[in-house]
Amino acid sequence: MNDLISRQAAIDLINVMLSQPCKNHTSEFVQGMEDGYCRIRSDIKCLPSAQPGIIRCKDCKYADDDGVCQNSVGLVIQDDDDFCSKAERRQDAIN
Repeated sequence: MNDLISRQAAIDLINVMLSQPCKNHTSEFVQGMEDGYCRIRSDIKCLPSAQPGIIRCKDCKYADDDGVCQNSVGLVIQDDDDFCSKAERRQDAIN
């Protein structure tokens, strides 16, 4: 099973690692590390989302302007970042 991690947390870790290079390395080695970390940061930013199928309430066709879910039994107030298994994307929702 894959663990979900934050892209920003991974990039922050790389930045910390880069800010503390070993004092025994040459400047050429450190420059190579910086180049490698730069490529890794770029690759992490391009990774696909681990949650491609989730539709947030803010993008759901069942949510009204007041944050009430029209697909639920009774009136349920939702936050914009909430989601459920019955969500369907609005046509005007931007990914």
